[in-house]
Amino acid sequence: MIDYDEQISTLADILKLPTFSKYREFTDRDAAFNQNLAALMTEEAARRKNETVQRRIKQAGFPIRKSIHTFKHRLPHLTQDAVMELATCKFIAARTNVCALGPSGVGKTHLMTAIATEAIEKGYTVRFYRVNDLLIRLNEARSENRLDALNTTLKKCDLLCLDELGYVNVNSRNAEMLFNVVASRHEIGSTYITSNYPFSKWADFLGNAIMTAALIEKLTQNSVILNMNGEPYRPDSA
Repeated sequence: MIDYDEQISTLADILKLPTFSKYREFTDRDAAFNQNLAALMTEEAARRKNETVQRRIKQAGFPIRKSIHTFKHRLPHLTQDAVMELATCKFIAARTNVCALGPSGVGKTHLMTAIATEAIEKGYTVRFYRVNDLLIRLNEARSENRLDALNTTLKKCDLLCLDELGYVNVNSRNAEMLFNVVASRHEIGSTYITSNYPFSKWADFLGNAIMTAALIEKLTQNSVILNMNGEPYRPDSA
C-alpha cells in the first residue's frame, strides 16, 4: 500500500515546496480540491516572500534593525504625515533621493533603517553603509582592482543608504569616489543620506568645494529634504 504522506513529503522536498509536506495544517477536509490547492499555494508564496525579505534584510547590512512603528521622535520640522509618506516607498519608484539633516540623537539612522526595511518588504533591494565604512570598502576594492564591480553593485540596488556623512573628514580621492557612487545612481536609483551638517557645511569635510557643489546638486535635483533639527530623543519624555 502506498504511503501517500511519505510520497508527498519526498516530492515536496524534491520540488522545494516544504509547505506541501505540511498540507494538513493548511487544508480543510470538507473544502473543494481547488480551494485547498489555492490555500497551499498561498501559504507557500508567503513562506517564499518571507525568506526573500529576511535574506534581503541580511544583505542590506543594517547595523541594527528598526521599525517605522518604533520611531517616536518628536521633531518640530518633521511631521508624521511626511514619515508615513516615506514609508509608502513611492519615492523609490520615482527614483527620488532623501537627505536627512540634523544633529546626533534625533533618529536619522532609525528612520532611514525603518524606511529601508519597509522598502525591502515591498520588494526593493537595499544596501546600507556608514559613509566611512563605504569609503574603506571602496579603497579596498580599488587596491584589489574590484572598484568597477563594487560600483556596479552599488548602482544596481533600488535604494542606497549612506549614513553619517561628515563624521570623518574626507580626502580628495575619497570625495571623488563618493561623488562617483552618487552620480552613477542619478535618475537610476534612490539614495538616502544622513548628515549632522547642513549643505553649507559639507565642503568643510569633503574638502573640494566644486565637487561638493556637484554632489549636492546630484542629491537634491530630485529629492526629499528632511529637516530633522531638534532636541535629542529621550525615551522617558515620549
